[in-house]
Amino acid sequence: MGRTAGVEHAAQGRAHMDARMAVRLRRFYMALASYALWTVIALIGWAGGLIAMPVWLMLAMLSGVMLSNAWFWYMLRSGRSLSYADPSMTKAQVTLGLFWILVVIGASHVDRSLMMVVYIVIMLFGIFRLDRDDFLKLTALALAGYVVVVAADVVIRDVPIDLFTEGVRFLVLASCLLWCTFFGSHVAQLRAALRRQNEALQEHVKDAQRIADRDHLTSAYNRRYIMKALEAERARSERRHAPFSIIIFDLDHFKSINDQHGHVTGDRVLTRFAQVARRELRAVDVISPGRRRHAFGRFGGEEFIALLPETGLEGARHCAERMQEVMAQERFENGITVTFSAGIAVYRYGETIEQTLSRADDALYRAKHAGRNRVFEEKPTSKPGKVVRLVQRD
Repeated sequence: MGRTAGVEHAAQGRAHMDARMAVRLRRFYMALASYALWTVIALIGWAGGLIAMPVWLMLAMLSGVMLSNAWFWYMLRSGRSLSYADPSMTKAQVTLGLFWILVVIGASHVDRSLMMVVYIVIMLFGIFRLDRDDFLKLTALALAGYVVVVAADVVIRDVPIDLFTEGVRFLVLASCLLWCTFFGSHVAQLRAALRRQNEALQEHVKDAQRIADRDHLTSAYNRRYIMKALEAERARSERRHAPFSIIIFDLDHFKSINDQHGHVTGDRVLTRFAQVARRELRAVDVISPGRRRHAFGRFGGEEFIALLPETGLEGARHCAERMQEVMAQERFENGITVTFSAGIAVYRYGETIEQTLSRADDALYRAKHAGRNRVFEEKPTSKPGKVVRLVQRD
């Protein structure tokens, strides 16, 4: 079942990655919609004479916008952006957006105030990902770009400008961009705090799940988890016609251990037996790496159960006999010798888990009455549907 958990974890990881990619693409499409909106507005302003720009420059800018966004889409959709520190490429998108709006502002000196508001929209897009340092760098870049545009008007194009008006524009732009920096930084801090809380909550959920699935004494899987695993394996077997076996272990004369050495020692014996059993089952997993991993749990009292996916009677018997050999060599405290009786059953297509457990329990019953320290298999003549003899276990 460990391999199953690994497969499930991998599937969850892929689903998480797909969800993150979907979020990144949604943000990109939001930016693309903004590009479309402001392009339409810019074209209207250009057609009405509010933006002075040669036709060739307008076409070149539109082509550049389309090509750059096509590249971003390709990087995000193909997953190549995952190699970057910021898989959403937010900083690169914001930087390129600032560049294109600078092209519009630089190419036109009729009424730049109309297009400067786009600066704010572009910067707000960075709220999704950027931190304070990123915002400050982009703010400095945007302001420097505007200074270069004004300087180009004076030095290169010899356009008359009103220094007071340009100074006020610069102050307004700087204040708005700094406000975006403050607001974006605050949102980034809230986002980071929320992410940390979510991560902590996920860890608590995982811890709670581990606690809920484990026996509090032996740390083996508990009865609830084992029954759930059995039902899951039964469904898989029904789909694929793959066999699986069940072994029920019962420690021999365990009541005598409690009576002679005390319940604390008895608890340590149970814990040690569970540790040895899990170790040996993991060793079998290593020997047979092509199989799904086994699951071992405490069924109640001194009874334990092992689920062996893709294993028939012969493999289950070998596993139980291997456990007997190991336990014969294991040294417990106070010179205690621990043996067990075991009953084995293989799931039969179409039956219920209770019927499979009943046959394993019946084999265990015969093993104990045959003198204990034995491994018995289900009777070949046993038929599904018999009355379940399982006693109530905690």
